Amino acid sequence: MPINTKNQFLLLYGSQTGQAKAIAEEIADKAGNHGLHADIHCLSQTEKTFNLEKENCAVFVVSTTGEGDAPDTASKFLRRLRKKTLPNDYLCKLSYTLLGLGDTNYTNFCNCGKTLNKRILELGGKLFYNPGWADDGVGLEIVVEPWLDNLFESLKKQLHISSVPTDTIMDITASNTNSNQGEILDPLEKNTDLNTVVNLQMTDNDSHLDNIASNADKTITEQDSDLTQDSSRNNSSINSDIGSENDPNTIPCLTSSVPPLSYSDLTLPAMPPSYIHATFDENHTINLTDLPRQNGYPFPSANSDVRVVAISSATILTSNDAVKKTLKIGLDIKNSGITYEPGDSVSIICPNNEHEVKDLLQRLNVLEKADTTVNLSIIPDTKKRRAVVPPHIPEQATLRHIFLTCIDIREPPKKALLRVFVEHASHPREKRRLQELCSKQGSNDYSQFIREQSLSIMDILRTFPSCHPPLHSILEHTSRLKPRPYSACSAPSSCPDRLEFVFNVLEIPEGNGRHTARQGVCTGWLDNITKSIQTNNEDLNSQISSLSLNEDIQIPIFTRTNQHFRPPTDLSCPVIFIGPGTGVAPFIGFLLERQKHKQSLAEDTTYGETWLFYGCRNKDKDYLFKQKLEDFQSSRTLNKLCVCFSRDEQPENSPRYVQDFLLQETDAISKLIKTEKLLIYVCGDAKNMAKDVNEAFVKIIKSKMGLSEEEAKNYLMKMRLHRRYFEDVWT
Repeated sequence: MPINTKNQFLLLYGSQTGQAKAIAEEIADKAGNHGLHADIHCLSQTEKTFNLEKENCAVFVVSTTGEGDAPDTASKFLRRLRKKTLPNDYLCKLSYTLLGLGDTNYTNFCNCGKTLNKRILELGGKLFYNPGWADDGVGLEIVVEPWLDNLFESLKKQLHISSVPTDTIMDITASNTNSNQGEILDPLEKNTDLNTVVNLQMTDNDSHLDNIASNADKTITEQDSDLTQDSSRNNSSINSDIGSENDPNTIPCLTSSVPPLSYSDLTLPAMPPSYIHATFDENHTINLTDLPRQNGYPFPSANSDVRVVAISSATILTSNDAVKKTLKIGLDIKNSGITYEPGDSVSIICPNNEHEVKDLLQRLNVLEKADTTVNLSIIPDTKKRRAVVPPHIPEQATLRHIFLTCIDIREPPKKALLRVFVEHASHPREKRRLQELCSKQGSNDYSQFIREQSLSIMDILRTFPSCHPPLHSILEHTSRLKPRPYSACSAPSSCPDRLEFVFNVLEIPEGNGRHTARQGVCTGWLDNITKSIQTNNEDLNSQISSLSLNEDIQIPIFTRTNQHFRPPTDLSCPVIFIGPGTGVAPFIGFLLERQKHKQSLAEDTTYGETWLFYGCRNKDKDYLFKQKLEDFQSSRTLNKLCVCFSRDEQPENSPRYVQDFLLQETDAISKLIKTEKLLIYVCGDAKNMAKDVNEAFVKIIKSKMGLSEEEAKNYLMKMRLHRRYFEDVWT
C-alpha cells in the first residue's frame, strides 16, 4: 500500500529460516521508539499488500540460501523485478536501504541482497543509507547492531522528521556513537544515536536494574552510582567462579572480562517487553498425539508433506576405534508418498534431548508442571507491537511437549535473552558480566565465549546461578527447533522403496563453558533410537533380520529438493566428484544412477570421464563405502578413484587431502576443463574443504591456462554461473 503517513516507511523481508523476519520485526519494534511506524510485510506479499513502484521509502532485510539463491519467500518478488520489460525509471520514486544476511563460508556471500540492491538501482531507486552485509559465519550481530544504530536517524532525515515526539521515548539523551564494527559501509551522513544514560558503580555492592524500564538503548557507566542494591537481595547464591574484573591476573573467559571491557561504559540493547502469558489448567488433559508437529506451521524448504516412515536398517560404517562414528540409516518409504532423486536431501524432524529438557524445566522451576496443560496467550497491555504467540508453538499444550519438540534449547542464547537475564541475576558480578556479554562493547566476548562455543541456555544458567529468568522469556526468545537435512546416498532407480542417508554422530565434549558433554541433537537421537538394530554388516538381509527382532522405529521426515545439485543427464560430459568424509554420500546415489544409464548406452556412445576424489582419516577405520566405490571402478562407472588418508603413514609427498590430490592431477584436470563440458560437484565441509578445493581449481586454471589469479577466479565464477561447478556444502 502507498505510504501517506509522514512518519511511515515500508519494511520488507525475505526469510528462509526466520532470521531476516526476526530482524525486520526488531526494526519495526524499535521504529516506534523513534517516532516512526513500519509497515512490515513479507516479500511474498508483493502486489497483495504493497506495490513497490508506488512507494517512497523502503527498508529491505533479505537472506541468502543455497548457492546464493533467494529465499523461497522472495523468489516471486525477484522474478517480477527482473522482468526486462520494466522501464529504467520504474522505481524512480523509491528511496531505500537494504540489510543482506549471508555466510562467508558459502559461495556468493549475500548474493540475494546484492542482486536485489543492484536491480533496484538499475530501475531508478536511490539509496538513502548504505546497505549492510551481515555474515553469519562470524556473527550477524557484528554488522546488524551498528547498522541498526544509524538506520533510524537516516530514516528520519529521509522522511523529514526533525525530532522525536516527547511521548514516544522516555528519559533519553542524545550522544554520538562511533559504530565502525563489522562489514558495514560508511553511512552516507554522520548519524547520532539515542541512548538512556544510567550510572552504575562496579563494586561488590553493585546495584541492579530491575526497576529501570525504557525502550531506548541504555549506556552503563561506572562512575557516580545513584542506584542502590535492594537490601532484601539474597546473597547466599554468590558464585565464586565469577572472577573479579579488577584482578590483573584474570584472563578473559565466559565468567570474567579484562580491561578495557571491565572498565568500559556499556551500551545495552533495549529491554525487550514481555508478551506471553502462561496459565496452567490442571483440570484439562490434552491429547498430545492430536497436536500437529510444531503447531502445523510449514517447514522451510519442504518439498513434501511430513511423513512418518520406518527405519529399516542402521549400519555402522566405521571401526570401533575411528575418531567419529558414522551411521548409514535406511528408510522404508514404500507407500509413503515420498519420492526423491539423487542430489535431494531428507529432513529429519527430531526432538531435543529428554534429559536436557528435564534439566532446563527444573532450572526454570516448572518441572512439577511439565505435563500439566498450559495455555499461552498475549499479555493484554504488552508494549510489544504485533505480539503473537510464535506460530510454531501451540497455544495449548504442555511445557514438556513445547520444550521437547518446538523450541531450540541448544541454540546459543541471543543478546536479547541475555538482556533479560541481566534483570533476573541477583549477584552483582554475575549481573555485570551478563551486561558485558549483551552489550555492544562486549560483542567480541559474546562471539568468543558463547557463540563460537555453541553454549546452550542451560550452560549460561549454570554459569550464572543467581539468574532466575521467568518461563515466558524462554518462550519469547528461543528459535524454532529446525529439522536437520541429510543428503540421500541412494538412488530410486536401483531401490525405489528405500531411501538411505549417512551422518557422523556428533560428539561435543565438556569444557569451554559447556557444563556437560553431549551429542548432536539429531545425530545423537538417531544413534540412540537405533542402538538395538545397529550392525556392522552392510548385507541387507542381515540388517532386515536384525530389525525383525525389534519393534518398528519410526521417524517423521520430509524431502528437500536440490534443484541444481543433480547428476548430469548428458552422460558424455566429463564429471569430477569431490566428497571427503560423509560428503561422498550424494555421489553414491549419483554413481548408482550413472551406472544404470551407462548399462543402456549403445556401444559407440561416448561415456564421459568420471572421477571421484575422496578422503578420510584412516584407510582401515573410516573409509566409507570402500567396497561400493571399488565396484564402481571395476565396472568403469568410475574411470578414476582418487582416495587419500590424512592420518595414515604414507610415502613423502603423498596427498593427504582432496585438494592436494587435485593439484597432483593438474595436467589431466586442466585438459578436462578446457573441453568446456566438464562438470564439477563438491560436497562436504563449507568452512575449510570447499574453500580449499576452490583455491586448488584456481591454481590449476591459473597455471595451465595462462591466466592471472584474478582471471582464474573469474573463470571459475563463470563456471558456477553456467552451472558447471556445483556445491552442496554445510558448516
